[in-house]
Parts: sequence; C-alpha cells; structure tokens
Amino acid sequence: METDLKLIRNNFTDVPLVIGEYAASASTTESAARWKWFDHIIRTAKKYNTATILWDNGDDGFLDRKARVWKDQIAIEIIMNAQRGIKNSLPDSTVDNKATSQWTSAYIFHKLKDEVTAQDLPFLLNGNTVKHISLGGKALSTPSDYSVSGSREKAIITFTKDFLSKHVSPSTAPGIKADLTVEFSAGAKSRIQIVQWDVPQLAGAKTSKAVGGNDLEIPITWKGLSQLATVKAMFNDGEYLVDEWTKWRGKLEAGYAVSLVVRQSRMSR
Repeated sequence: METDLKLIRNNFTDVPLVIGEYAASASTTESAARWKWFDHIIRTAKKYNTATILWDNGDDGFLDRKARVWKDQIAIEIIMNAQRGIKNSLPDSTVDNKATSQWTSAYIFHKLKDEVTAQDLPFLLNGNTVKHISLGGKALSTPSDYSVSGSREKAIITFTKDFLSKHVSPSTAPGIKADLTVEFSAGAKSRIQIVQWDVPQLAGAKTSKAVGGNDLEIPITWKGLSQLATVKAMFNDGEYLVDEWTKWRGKLEAGYAVSLVVRQSRMSR
C-alpha cells in the first residue's frame, strides 16, 4: 500500500488523486484486522495527499440505508480520526499470512466444556492510554474485572477469571454473551465481544450434492459467531476447486474459494 501510493504520488506531484473505491466488509472480514487496515489505508492516503471514497454496496456494506445508521460505527470513527491525524488505539491480530492459526483481540473466545481462565488481549495503543472499559454503559472495575500492562505503544488488557465467569462457563449456550466498549485517551473507541463457542454443524443432511445451474446450499447451525471465516473448496483427490494460485499463500488461505464458477465436466469428479 505504501509503495503503490508513493509511486503514484511521485509520478503525479501536482495532480489531485482520489482512491475511488476502498472497503473491507464487516460481514466477510475479522474485526481487528479490518480496523487496523482502515487505519493504515487512511493514514497512508493522507500522507500522500490522496482523497478516499468508502465503497458501500447497500447490502453487506457499512450504511444501513433504511435505518440511516452505520453498521460498523467503530470503522467510521477510525476513518474520521485517522483523516484528522488523531492516533487510534487498535486491537491487535494475526499479521503473518503463513501462520497456521489465527488470533484476535477483538474477541474473547471461550470453548464449550472448557474451564474459564483469565485472558490476555494485546492492543496497539499508539501513544494513548486505556481510559475505561464498560459493559452496557457501566464501567468495569480494576483490578477485579481487568488490568492493563505494558507501554503506551503496546499493551496487554487482561480480563480476570472472576469477570469472565459472569458471562461464560463450561456449559453456557454458545453465542455472543457480552459487548464491551473500550475507550482511550484519544481516537476511536473499540469493541470486545465475549463469545462462547463450539464447533458449527451442518443442519439437516450431512452432505449436499451439486446440481448444474443451481445454487449449492450448505445449511449451518452456528455455535458462536454467525459468520464464516473462509470457505476451502477441494475435490476428493485434494486438488483445489478453483483459484489454484492460493496454494502459494499460507495454510489458512490455501484453497480459498474466491469464485465458485466451475466447469460441469470437472464437477462430475
């Protein structure tokens, strides 16, 4: 991103530049990574004196046009603060595309049947401090509910076992159990969702058969977040269904189904 915008600006030094479309949809991306990306693209565009236009398709985008509210208010606050030059504090997340597992500080995940333990969430404070964390408008207490350690650049927010036990347990039904709001000394607010989870299941039949010309429906019973991380599409022989270039990516992205337009003859296998 830095290289591309720098090259364009250096070649058009006195020409107004506009990025006409940019976005990372809340329905298809992990929150911490999405918020970090928004912060970076706006700051980089501002650095090279380039205007930006957020792409919204009216469906899974950012603006609920009927209710006239933003679906991802945090993303909008991040964009506006970054444009003004105000530093945002951000939840951290996996940045290595070769990683074999992922982690995020936008969520506290607790698996069904596991005992509750304290959890540490790394945050990129970027010079700010944690002002307070609240639930339903009521501020949490320190150190009984949480504590903050580290520097004003990078810090760890630790949530205690006693606090988390109020929302999750070995037997709590899966789902989002609480939305925490994190406020900082400057910049956009952030959100941490407490999620009890178990492995999602196929609803009804365990398999679905593809029929040419028709959609392939895969009904899922969610047990935690009602959102796909990704779809990995492979034939029985291990060959990728489409987009074989993904094999050069990390393990988590190999076989990622960007497009599922496939030749019928190949589907017969």
